[in-house]
Amino acid sequence: MVKKELSADQKEGLLATLKARFEKNRNRHEGIEWRKVQEKLEAKPEKL
Repeated sequence: MVKKELSADQKEGLLATLKARFEKNRNRHEGIEWRKVQEKLEAKPEKL
């Protein structure tokens, strides 16, 4: 299986989209900070 990596622009765009959705639905994420979510995603880029 071939795994593709996102370009820097694609990664930034995806993170921006995810952050916007996260902020829009704050009621679903009580007690969770976006910064921590982003750190986890950046630590495991294959999850993006």
